[in-house]
Amino acid sequence: MQDNLEILNYQLAQSEEFRNRIVILERDLNEETKKKILLEQSVIEQINTVSLNCKAEIDLYKEETAQHAITIDLLNDRLQKLNKEMIDLKNELTQAKAEKPSKTYFDCISWLS
Repeated sequence: MQDNLEILNYQLAQSEEFRNRIVILERDLNEETKKKILLEQSVIEQINTVSLNCKAEIDLYKEETAQHAITIDLLNDRLQKLNKEMIDLKNELTQAKAEKPSKTYFDCISWLS
């Protein structure tokens, strides 16, 4: 009977030790779960911040692209006008050469003297 009592006391002590270990493990698990949740929240905040920054940067590039497109259109219009003006001036020059004989430098000098 003494042996049975010792065995029961030993098993009771082991059972109590296991309960204590379970309590400690549950506490550790809860702490790790809280850490995991905080880490997830931090990562989500970082992702949102990066996402907002990227969106702002993309919007800026879109605006710059739109401004560049406007500038290109204006420069293209200006180039077309200058090309037309150059063609008109070439035509005028050709017409003027056809109407009047061109004077040379020497002709101009003789006229001055």
